[in-house]
Amino acid sequence: MSDPIIQLSGVSKNFVGNSSGISKLFSMFSDSHFIKNTKVHNVINNINLSIYDGEAVGIIGRNGAGKSTLLKLIAGIYKPSSGLIKATNNLAAIIELSAGINKELSGYENIFILGQLHGLSKDYLQERLEDIIEFSELRDYLEEKVSTYSSGMILRLSFSVITIINPKVFIIDEALLVGDVFFQAKCNKFLQEFKKNGNTLILVSHSARSVIELCGRAILLENGTISFDGKPSEAIDLYVKKSESNKSTLTAHTNDSKHEYGTKEISISSFGIYDSNGIEVSNINPFDIYTIKIKYKINNQVLNPIFGYFISDKYGKRIIGQNTLKAEKKIELSSVKFLEISFTQQLPLNSGEYFLNVGCSKIVDSNIVSLHRIYNKVTIYASHKFKAVGLIFPNDTINIHKS
Repeated sequence: MSDPIIQLSGVSKNFVGNSSGISKLFSMFSDSHFIKNTKVHNVINNINLSIYDGEAVGIIGRNGAGKSTLLKLIAGIYKPSSGLIKATNNLAAIIELSAGINKELSGYENIFILGQLHGLSKDYLQERLEDIIEFSELRDYLEEKVSTYSSGMILRLSFSVITIINPKVFIIDEALLVGDVFFQAKCNKFLQEFKKNGNTLILVSHSARSVIELCGRAILLENGTISFDGKPSEAIDLYVKKSESNKSTLTAHTNDSKHEYGTKEISISSFGIYDSNGIEVSNINPFDIYTIKIKYKINNQVLNPIFGYFISDKYGKRIIGQNTLKAEKKIELSSVKFLEISFTQQLPLNSGEYFLNVGCSKIVDSNIVSLHRIYNKVTIYASHKFKAVGLIFPNDTINIHKS
């Protein structure tokens, strides 16, 4: 096996606990045991970790577990109190939203500041400026001071500069991916392509779906130590089991299966796609009518559950789908032990390979809690001869009139 691209050996990080800003600042960049008569907080404790070229590693854990501190140590923002860190210099990170940003300067000026902080020359930044602007979609706001920007706009600015760096390692706290869903999708596509090109991704996330879909390895942090390092589904399952009454900061729960997660208050017993004759199929024609049937077992009474499906491409992009919340179908489960939900429609998919994803969830304090979701387990094919642009087949009629 090749040498690790990042290696931590016996790494600890302490912060002093008195109210002196100078003492706190000193502890970020030095050995805090030199400060006398202070309370020391051991945030990272004797961590040994090796990350290899091309790996995608998710880091999960409760708030205060040390996730952000670990990222900052790897990125070289913090100096360890003890231990040794070896990491490639070809590394980029988005860990704090405003890091490197001067809010009194314009967006345009901050592009050059951020780029130079990452070691890029002014000439190269000028050459790639149009690519940055196009990715950020901030063209009309670049002459304004960043102090007028929303958090979503600041993310756009920071992330867009990252896209031209071509780092070997990208470190990101996914909680910073704020803003509209369209830009989030653009960022996720970049991360998928970054991975596909054989680079190394280190991701702190509160989303089980992101960790499972983006990462091949997950690390569970507890009180500054690594309590698990292995398969993402197993890491998340262990995390859930250790969380009191499932009141965790992770937005979805998983079980031991590679392709499913959830609390199992309601569980999926079977599902599939059926043609008009009731025969289960996996090959789709865009002109035909299909029924997606999902059978559920009600293990606990849940108020206002949500049932649904979506079809995604091989990169995880959602192509088409529906759920009972969007369709405004309220379902009462009183005395119900088993339930079958069906969705009947055309599936106008362009030729290609897709995944059927099904699930059920509930809303708790405005947050979606997954009861049972199964993803990327059933492959469906649209292998028809018809061609079109994009992933949806338009089933259109083209008329040509010459004069």
